[in-house]
Amino acid sequence: MKFLSTRLDKALARNQKGHYLSETPVALMVIFFLFVFPLIDLGTIAIRWGILMGAAREGAHAAAVSPLFATASGSSPAATTAGPQAVQAFVNKFSGVSVTGPGNQVDLDILATNIASNVVTRYPGPLPVAADTLSNVYSYECRVRGTIQPFIDVKNTPRAFGTNLINVPGLNAPVVVEVRGREIAEAPSGLNQ
Repeated sequence: MKFLSTRLDKALARNQKGHYLSETPVALMVIFFLFVFPLIDLGTIAIRWGILMGAAREGAHAAAVSPLFATASGSSPAATTAGPQAVQAFVNKFSGVSVTGPGNQVDLDILATNIASNVVTRYPGPLPVAADTLSNVYSYECRVRGTIQPFIDVKNTPRAFGTNLINVPGLNAPVVVEVRGREIAEAPSGLNQ
């Protein structure tokens, strides 16, 4: 009788070990979905935010090398058209990033920084008077409003695990951001034209 109970105890112990082993893949899959996918999405959002930052810097650079702010000069476009065109051309090279938003998505402003007091004055249009380069440093600021898509788009899957998904920007919904790029104007004499 004792022999039978010992064999039964060993069989039960062996059965329990196998039970834990069969649950391991399920547990690893749950951990993978809960931690790895959000990290992949977070990395994708960071990379695409950097792309949008690069687009804003490209827009500021295109505006900075333009000779005039609002009017075209010969073959050179005005800063107000060169900046947004450079932003759109840069963004079109990548997927998951778009320049969107209400109204104007790319704003181009002139920043005049007083050399003596470091006071910054913002001009959304051309300067009202000619640039005073002895007192101020002039630069362009290109503000871009854009939408960044997450890596895994689950918005077309309204039900997961029997429940409705809530929209979490960056995880299963797009993120709307505003980025800025600045560059010093190379032709400050044309900022009032």
